[in-house]
Parts: sequence; structure tokens; C-alpha cells
Amino acid sequence: MTGQPSEVNRLPKELRDALPAELSKKRRIYSDDLPDELRDAVWSSFLDALAPLRESGRFGAILLQYPRWVGPSRANARLIEEARARLERGGWRAAVELRNRAWFDERTRARTFDLLRRNDLSYVSVDSPPGFESSVPAIPEVTSPKLAVVRFHGRNTDTWEAKVTQVSQRFRYLYDETQLREWLPMIRAISEQAEEVHLVFNNCYGNYGTTNALETAAMLLKAGYGM
Repeated sequence: MTGQPSEVNRLPKELRDALPAELSKKRRIYSDDLPDELRDAVWSSFLDALAPLRESGRFGAILLQYPRWVGPSRANARLIEEARARLERGGWRAAVELRNRAWFDERTRARTFDLLRRNDLSYVSVDSPPGFESSVPAIPEVTSPKLAVVRFHGRNTDTWEAKVTQVSQRFRYLYDETQLREWLPMIRAISEQAEEVHLVFNNCYGNYGTTNALETAAMLLKAGYGM
């Protein structure tokens, strides 16, 4: 749904059985490979699975995380707009995380944020390892007044784009107090523009994420930001 490939053997059985013969033999497939009716079925299956969360009041937002090979282009803008159109029909709230730094260079940054604003998509500000094509600047931007999101991936430069045996190794990073405190002014700036701010700790190795989340919550309360 966001340009990532899916392994055929991980698809739900009903989708695997409905694949054209030439696709069922592949190890991985992309959304563009699918007939329209199967692409619709993938979205429908995904949203149906989330319905209980929304019905119980525990749904935050759908994260549309676009990989680093999805850079700024008209085709990829249409990809984002198509996702928004599908979600809007069902009243789903969504946030967009971009992993290609070209979206934020001097030539394209304003257009990137305009794309999100006119589609009422929340921008995901990111803290991630520096120095990679997928490293985007930490920008406290708000593109929807309803929600803003900050996502902390850690700063493990050794594993960020390396081949790893476990995905969690990419996020094996425990922030120190100074690094977390750097974000407090940006969180305040975001909170002044959005009704809700979600801080998501994706440094999901051991207890690193929960530890840093609790530390950040304590800093925010001490600073009088409120929760």
C-alpha cells in the first residue's frame, strides 16, 4: 500500500488463492503488480482488521510510511493521494512518514508540505540516524490541525540500512537525556499548532522504547507541557 513489496507466502490465504498464476509463483510482489480488484481487497482486509480498534476508542492514526525509494515525483504524489482517498472514504485518520531526504531539499520542501496539507494528512517528524539517503531532517512541521506525530527510531548508524538478522537490531539505540531534551522545544512548537501530538518510540529493542517514552513523559510534565 506504500510501495513496499510483500512476500506472497505471507498474504492471507484468500488473497494468495486469487492471485494470477504468474504472480503466485513470485517470491515478492508489489501493489502495482495486482489487478485492481485484488488491490481493493488488500485495502479492505487491512481496514477491516483495524475496525475493532476504532470501535473501542483505541485507534490513533494509520501510519503511511513510504520507503526511501519513494522519492518526490508526480507519480509518488499520486500514490499518497490515492491512499488518502481510500482512507477518507471510511473516515480514517492518517499520518505520513517519508524516508527519502529529497522530499525536504530547498526545491521540494514547500511542495511536500503543501501536498500533505491539502490532503489533510498529518506529517510525521522523525528522529533517525543521520547521513543516509533515508535520513530526513528533524522538522517540527504541522500539516493537519487535528494531529501531529513525532517518531523516534534511534540513531544506530551501524545497522540503519544494513542487512540484519532481526529487524529490531536497526532500532537498538537508547537515547540519553540530552538527546531527548533536544526535542522538547520542537514538541512544544508542534503542540501549539495541533490538537493532538503523538510521540512514538520505535527504538523497539528490549525495553529501550518504553524506557525513553517514560523519560520523555517525565520531562514534558516537569517542563509544564501537560499530557
